[in-house]
Amino acid sequence: MPSQKLVLNKDVLSGLLFAAAGAGFLVLAQDYEMGSGRRMGPGLFPTILSVALVAVGVVTVLRGWIAGAGPVGKITWRGLGLVSGATVLFGLLLHPAGLLPAALCLILVSALGSRETRSREMLLLAVGLATFAVAVFVYGLGLPLQAFGPLLGG
Repeated sequence: MPSQKLVLNKDVLSGLLFAAAGAGFLVLAQDYEMGSGRRMGPGLFPTILSVALVAVGVVTVLRGWIAGAGPVGKITWRGLGLVSGATVLFGLLLHPAGLLPAALCLILVSALGSRETRSREMLLLAVGLATFAVAVFVYGLGLPLQAFGPLLGG
């Protein structure tokens, strides 16, 4: 291992975030029964995913520490706020408006977080991705979601 000081670069911070999230989910997964090899319980899969997330976090921290990149730069608050807000908006719109409008809003509002977004390309991408999501989740997998919700006459 290098004998250098631990610098909080992007990889180290990302790895710490992954490891913390994995550890938190691991604690929550302990409330469910694990089951056995023949009859897996509801806690087995979340536990496996949590351990994997912690492992990814540890590897990412080590990679960032060994690479020794510089410290984290300026945080783009506009992008962070718009992407977070778009996720909340998606959750609020999903049932009343349906998957297609909620996905369109998610993609378009998230795209506003970048100053490099081109409106025509983003609109085409949003329509394509939202249509694909409806095709996969509503029609392909048969999830109990509506393409258009009661707010839009669905």
